[in-house]
Amino acid sequence: MKMRAFRVETALSSEEVGMFNVHGAPVRSGEVMQMLVETIRHKNGVLHDPLKAVRSMKIAAARRGPLTPELASMLLETMGHNRPLRSRRVERYRQSMREGTWAYTGQGIVLSESGRMLNGQHTCSAVVLEGVTIEILFVLDVPDEVWNRMDRGIEKTVADMVEVPNRALVAAILRLVQADIVGSLNSHSSIILDASDAPALLARFPDVIEAGIWAASARAVRMMSSLRGYGRWRTDRQDKLMSEQFWARLSDGEGLTRANAVYLLRERLLLNASTKAKLPTNEVLALLIKCWTAFSTGTPMKTLRWTPAYEKFPTWPQPLPAT
Repeated sequence: MKMRAFRVETALSSEEVGMFNVHGAPVRSGEVMQMLVETIRHKNGVLHDPLKAVRSMKIAAARRGPLTPELASMLLETMGHNRPLRSRRVERYRQSMREGTWAYTGQGIVLSESGRMLNGQHTCSAVVLEGVTIEILFVLDVPDEVWNRMDRGIEKTVADMVEVPNRALVAAILRLVQADIVGSLNSHSSIILDASDAPALLARFPDVIEAGIWAASARAVRMMSSLRGYGRWRTDRQDKLMSEQFWARLSDGEGLTRANAVYLLRERLLLNASTKAKLPTNEVLALLIKCWTAFSTGTPMKTLRWTPAYEKFPTWPQPLPAT
């Protein structure tokens, strides 16, 4: 297949083209491009504006405007071949719209020459379900036959948005932090943290990075790395010295008695690690919170359990600061 090329206004002479071979050896493509750009700029004597160049092209029409629930509903009816609706993506969009963090990004609704919506199903579904109006870009007159090529890109994850050590682990801890903020630790797996919100959350709680580094190596604490990272971050915020003692004893068991809450939690975690039937993560989290509360207040314990049928999900002794 021949590739279509853009024509440069000012052609290069044979001598200038020869610049891109050094002693008979071809220059790498990136260097060629840089040399080409610099040569054209020097020959023309002007620095071209790429935005002006794009604006001069003949492109599909685009309009920025409001996407109302009524319009979104009508657009959904134009789809001839619906892709499977990803409910988690719709819920993530709804949450962003609900919390007022939805932003105009230049991405939007793509409509074909025949009037079909080729891209935007999840956005429209979120607008209809949430009953809100958002500002969005409408791209018109795209050929119908490109439908099966739309939306093939891979969405950025929370981990993609946080450029820190152990970023996958830090991303998992941030999801638990978000669940903590909204008061839904008991159902933390259903809480959605939008990837675009992750940098701001990390900027608000930069100590999550340190907790992630610790959690990555603290394998003697027999719980999921994200839970121990979140737990360490949470206890450090209340009392860093006491937190260090708590996690050290949970790791090595030194000097613990049977009436110590840390002993009870440690034994429970060791048993859980050795059996096939694992405790649910929300139960491990509940036991951790109850254990820390007893430890930090010096309260002895005979048993450590959480019975969701009869108990509310426990809360940390110290709430997170308001934004």
